[in-house]
Amino acid sequence: MGYAILSNEPNHTVFKYGGHTIRFRAPHSLEYYSSVKEWDHGYLVVMAKYSHNSQDEEEYIDLVPILEDLYFDAETFLKPIKEVRIGMDRQQLFDHVKHHYGTTPDYPWADQNAVLRHKENRKWYGVILKVGRDKLGLPGDGLVDVLNVKCDPFLIGSLRIQEGFHPAYHMNKEQWISIRLDGSVAEDTIESLLDLSFVATKGTAKKAAKIVEKK
Repeated sequence: MGYAILSNEPNHTVFKYGGHTIRFRAPHSLEYYSSVKEWDHGYLVVMAKYSHNSQDEEEYIDLVPILEDLYFDAETFLKPIKEVRIGMDRQQLFDHVKHHYGTTPDYPWADQNAVLRHKENRKWYGVILKVGRDKLGLPGDGLVDVLNVKCDPFLIGSLRIQEGFHPAYHMNKEQWISIRLDGSVAEDTIESLLDLSFVATKGTAKKAAKIVEKK
């Protein structure tokens, strides 16, 4: 994989590449990174959204001193990275589906778990779930957001061996797949898979089938 993924979590910027996760302090007002304008061997020019400004702002990140402070060989670590892509979190996903599909998340279980539905047939094309890390075979405690999307069964097999993808949590594992929304998967990849799921579930002739598996 010749690309790294940039994302953020509360008070931190997150840079992921080659199985390494680099976290460093970010302003409290940072909401998300929206795009990468330039990548030059450790030097990033990005657009970022801050709570105090309605418009995205240009920001500069120099990873070399950050990596050196963490005792990385910066030159060796950065050399294979050809590009940097933006990761996607829950709120960015909601913003995307609102803009592209006119979808507002539905909360049928009155908790943090949400469903993305077609307006016409009410079928699900996406499900956002809070899942324990241990349930996904991940180290550490706590919860992680996942997005379940309907997917071509032939594609599911190749996706499952990639970082950030898991067998569909509590859904038909032959037709759906879970994507972690923690910056492990690039934004454009998530958007493409969401488009495929939207199209695959768009039919209106049949009543929506129950797809959640029983325990």
